[in-house]
Amino acid sequence: MNEAQEAQPSVESHPRRRSLEEWLYDALGTQACGNTCAPGDWMKMPGGLNESTPIVSVGEDGFTLWLGGVHVWQFSMSRVAARKLALWVLFRWWIGAEWFGLRRWAWYKLLHRRCARYSWPSDD
Repeated sequence: MNEAQEAQPSVESHPRRRSLEEWLYDALGTQACGNTCAPGDWMKMPGGLNESTPIVSVGEDGFTLWLGGVHVWQFSMSRVAARKLALWVLFRWWIGAEWFGLRRWAWYKLLHRRCARYSWPSDD
């Protein structure tokens, strides 16, 4: 190698600068399997037989919610239907019907009090 070649920096030592568009594309996307995917894609909620088995997964570029497991998916729905279901569970069921869990907690406390008043016949 001559002196002129040694003075030149190698391409590897200076990575190419990314444009703002490329940076935003990667920052807004979901990183999965070495690729940049649509936001929200490849999300999984563990909780099957073991923690590595998903029971809920988002697929098809974030457009479909899947329920089931790795090898057998029981049900899927569109993101619009999933959003409607989530809002119904949150507002109609948990907030409206259960009052953030307080109504259910109080009702079961009262049920236990009522049951405690009665003596159940023994099997003897």
